[in-house]
Amino acid sequence: MIPNIYLKTQKRSLNYKRDAKNSYHKLVKLEYAILRVVWEEVMERFNKTSQKLQTPGFYVFEGCLLLASLLSFVKELQENSDDRNVHYESVAKGLCEYITSNYSDVSKRIVTKKFTDGTSDRASLKGVEKFRREVLNQVYDCLIIQ
Repeated sequence: MIPNIYLKTQKRSLNYKRDAKNSYHKLVKLEYAILRVVWEEVMERFNKTSQKLQTPGFYVFEGCLLLASLLSFVKELQENSDDRNVHYESVAKGLCEYITSNYSDVSKRIVTKKFTDGTSDRASLKGVEKFRREVLNQVYDCLIIQ
């Protein structure tokens, strides 16, 4: 009975180590570090607005102005995404010495679909362009819609 419990504990320990290692490899990717920086900035602004809206005696008109300001902030982030990406990337690389310096899809080969009529599928994006289009723009769109 004791060896059986020991084996279960050892297997569980190995699973925890594997999960921790996988999480570590994800967290040191540049994409995740950039998302951390982006969300920190966005959530800080949302938190300040929320705290101001919850103060007693706050006027409704001022609340409308604050919410409009929050919406324009997110739209500005989306419109200036090229300039902001450079800033976010430099801040993300400075967070930790173990953050990778390149996007994770840099070494992947490009796969394009060719059709029977000789045309090919849309061009594949890589690196910062792919990250901006597939992740950051969707984040900004969701924030604007909500």
